[in-house]
Parts: sequence; C-alpha cells; structure tokens
Amino acid sequence: MVSLSSKKNLIEARAVTADSVKPEDFEAHIYFGELQRMIDEDGEDYVNQVKSIYRFKIKNKNGKEGIWTVDAKSGKGKIIFGPDGPTPVVTFTVNDEDIGDFVTGKLDPQKAYFQGRLKIAGSIAQAIRLKDLAIKHKNTILSKL
Repeated sequence: MVSLSSKKNLIEARAVTADSVKPEDFEAHIYFGELQRMIDEDGEDYVNQVKSIYRFKIKNKNGKEGIWTVDAKSGKGKIIFGPDGPTPVVTFTVNDEDIGDFVTGKLDPQKAYFQGRLKIAGSIAQAIRLKDLAIKHKNTILSKL
C-alpha cells in the first residue's frame, strides 16, 4: 500500500500507475482528506457514533470513477481509496461536483436522490444516519477547508 497525502491528511490507497485513477483527480479528495483528519484526531468517538462502513463511488467531469470507503465500524476508523476494502453497508454513487454541494448544504441529499443525481444501494436507514451525522459535523468540516 502507498499512502497519499492530501492537505497533510493521509488516505490509504493501493499503489497507482501513471494512467490509474488518483484521489487528486477528484474535488472530493479534499473532503475525504478532511474527514480522515477528523478521524485521526477523534477516531474512536467517530467510530462509536457511526458504527458502519460507507462506500462512495464518485464520477469526475472527465468520466473517471473514484471509490472511497469510509470504515467507521471498528478501531479508530479509516478511509480507503480504491476498489478494495471492507464490504460497505451502503454505497452512494454521485458526481464529483455534487459532493461539495452536499458538504456545504447547497444540495439536499434527499432531493438529489429523487432527481437521480444520487444513487443509494444498501441500507437506506444507514444512509439517513450518515446524513444526520454530516449535518452534525458540517461546520467543523467547513471551518477546516
């Protein structure tokens, strides 16, 4: 495994080749980097709140797909970039541009779902729970960006 640094935050990633998809190919890497920083600082509390595994499949404006898995089920939690990782309870599929709008509150995930801009596979209950946690931590994340 190779560690990639984003805004001084580390995200585990498989070794990449020159033509592979990299986290930096996506705007979303900024938000996942900040989330990793929060996990690094307060991981056990975050895991105790979340107790789940989420996967995000994100397509950028060039048509590339990046996959982030947020493992907040055990230990101190971690974020993994790439197709490997633990099996998620819920998977979100979304465009890269919409991630920033979710984080800033400009785009409501429920509206995006009904507009077809957000696809959810797996536990809807866990998807709703993540939305509630995101609202709770929104100001913390935005203050660090």
